[in-house]
Amino acid sequence: MKKVLAFLLAAAMLSVSLAGCQSGTNDGGSTTTPPADNGGSSTTQPADDGEKSGGEEGGTYKAVPSGGVAVSDAGVLPIVEEKTDMVVYIQQNLNVEKYETNKHTVWYEDKTNVHVLWNAVPEQDATQKLNLLLASGQDLPDVIMSNLSTAMVVTNANQGIFTPLKDMIANYGYWYNQAVAKDDILGDIMTCPDGDQYCMPHVVISLPNCTAGRGWVNRNFMERSGVTKVPETTDEFRAMLQAFKDNDANGNGDPNDEIPWIGSNNGWHSFGDNYILNSFLQYDRDNPYYIEDGVVQAAYDKDAYREGLRYWRSLAEDGLFDTTTFTQDNTQLKQVFDGEIALVGFLALGGQFAICEQMGDRSREYDSISTMTGPDGYHGVFYSPYGSYSVASAAITTACKNPEMAFRWIDYRYDKEVCMRNRLGEPVVDYRIPEEGEMAVDGEPATYDPILQWGTVQNSHWNEGGPCYNDFDNNNVKGDDPYELQQYLWKAMQDNYYPYVNDISCYRNANTFYAEEDSAIIADIEATLKDYIKQAMAQFVTGDLDIEKDWDQYLKNLEGMRYKELIDIYQKYV
Repeated sequence: MKKVLAFLLAAAMLSVSLAGCQSGTNDGGSTTTPPADNGGSSTTQPADDGEKSGGEEGGTYKAVPSGGVAVSDAGVLPIVEEKTDMVVYIQQNLNVEKYETNKHTVWYEDKTNVHVLWNAVPEQDATQKLNLLLASGQDLPDVIMSNLSTAMVVTNANQGIFTPLKDMIANYGYWYNQAVAKDDILGDIMTCPDGDQYCMPHVVISLPNCTAGRGWVNRNFMERSGVTKVPETTDEFRAMLQAFKDNDANGNGDPNDEIPWIGSNNGWHSFGDNYILNSFLQYDRDNPYYIEDGVVQAAYDKDAYREGLRYWRSLAEDGLFDTTTFTQDNTQLKQVFDGEIALVGFLALGGQFAICEQMGDRSREYDSISTMTGPDGYHGVFYSPYGSYSVASAAITTACKNPEMAFRWIDYRYDKEVCMRNRLGEPVVDYRIPEEGEMAVDGEPATYDPILQWGTVQNSHWNEGGPCYNDFDNNNVKGDDPYELQQYLWKAMQDNYYPYVNDISCYRNANTFYAEEDSAIIADIEATLKDYIKQAMAQFVTGDLDIEKDWDQYLKNLEGMRYKELIDIYQKYV
């Protein structure tokens, strides 16, 4: 089934009503009406509801409960009347030349009157140094803006090191509150076990990234092998791979050099399980749990999971899946694609740009195909709706003498203009403002056309670091070349994956704020369980474990590793 849906990135993923957990299809489509833009940019006026618009300048500066510097009303700039210093701890991003002189830093200071003293730590030392810093409790920065985890947030909140933000958000929040108002997920995932909030999120809404367990087939292999239609069932998928193996699918005269399917063990969704197992049940390699009727379930102990491994093993036995996938890294996989002649018929991967040049001739040979309907009628896809949310992006320490100012400084990071500058740089200079009528990759009127290439070392933006709310990721101008990465992945998502996602109630949020005692138990169990599940999967597929003879022992091993205790803890937070 293929269905073209109308999407708006800011809302489609968040509130659409889809099919139930066990159907794996989306026959009904989306009936959600996207919310209006209520002042996402400091230049945009919200609806006339009696409230002021964001980005107003001037006004009075009022005393604050902490006794720190007086701040302006929520949504009013600059935040403080006189230039005021604030220390920010951050991991140095390799694509940012220098935070002190960065154009975005200078612009943001001019807008807020907050002068940041950067404590930028090299990437390899950042987490260790932050742990030591927090453990000592000495010389704490005002704001920590990287290397936080949910467990770290809860622990330091309990120790009184992080400032509670619930009242701050209510009394001083403006732009962040707008993000929460339009995002059903965001309002539900930021609360700690004590009912307060101690950190601020980094959000980049990207439907293509949320459906990254994709499959790609070489259309030339299909034509030369006589495969006339894209497979829709697992039986048809097997037949396609068999045709690749039995025929000179790459047309070089050697009938034995074709590899029907291969991957790697460390690429972006290149292992293959996020693709193939979703024809049998809802599955996510890094979060192999789902929710059915409000109850957390493990995917890896189910009969459907076992059936998926049986099928995968049969492909390997017939030479249709290359099991070096489990041992080779992405660098080795790239070498398979370096030759003049294509060798691979199919691969499961987030995108072929990870192994060959996106705009090159080899990449253009591959088309996205959906997962298949399995033997029991299930047709699902990999989907990670919570993957767009990094919940622990910034926290204010209790050593901060101006916490209200620090919060207001963070709150302004959620303004749309700020978010665009944070990712793209300076308007006109680093990205073009589209003319009226220019359309974007996501089918909406475009809001930007990049000039400064993403991923390069620059001094124009923070490489989208720190708190933000990006709901414009695929709202760039749509070009003429369908193989341009963003529109290529968007079309793949739109045609082949998003129509098959389950209702959001079926997905477990892995970035939950657990109580300290629960977090400790989770860490203890997962230390061995996660690796065992992945190792056993590979052994079942390669035949090192027998899916018939060794399955019961596998289940006993899971019980010995206390996986049911882990599920019970997860259930407490659903």
